[in-house]
Amino acid sequence: MEEFMAVGKDRLVRDHYDQIWEEIRCVNLGAQMILPVLTENEAVIIVIEMSGRVVWVDHYGAIGTGANIADVVLAQRDYDDDMPLMDCLYRVYEAKVAAEKNPSVGDSTAFEVVTIDREVNAGPLRYRRFDLSESGFKYIDRRIRGKKFPNLEFRPEFLEMDEDEPKDKPPSPEEKREENQCT
Repeated sequence: MEEFMAVGKDRLVRDHYDQIWEEIRCVNLGAQMILPVLTENEAVIIVIEMSGRVVWVDHYGAIGTGANIADVVLAQRDYDDDMPLMDCLYRVYEAKVAAEKNPSVGDSTAFEVVTIDREVNAGPLRYRRFDLSESGFKYIDRRIRGKKFPNLEFRPEFLEMDEDEPKDKPPSPEEKREENQCT
């Protein structure tokens, strides 16, 4: 791709270049993928988009029809590489539940956690894979789905007249019509 972009225009007739570029632009792999990569020093998240574009993302990635909603929810909080596991699972599930507002997103959810065994003399890196247990899932689910919108009380002192609003504003034509109507 990079070579095509760098030298294609110079080596190809314009129509042929445009045709090839359009074919590349329209590539659809029919799937998206999140590839987490763990090394001894860092965790990397790579997202492969339907177009084949590969993106290295920071802290989280979302794919599928609810990805835009999930990304907005995930972007609301700060992340760091040392955050507690339950905070991470909560945030991911919170974004997933929000994405369910899209009618094409189902309610089925599974979590897999991968850790690195960091024992000093363990030899080559060993990875351990865990599924979130039913009790762990219910624990998080209750906290996400159990959230209620706060009961907010409006008070007149919460509003004040806009300084640009005239104090003695003449009635609008609509207000005049209402005054002149018979009851």
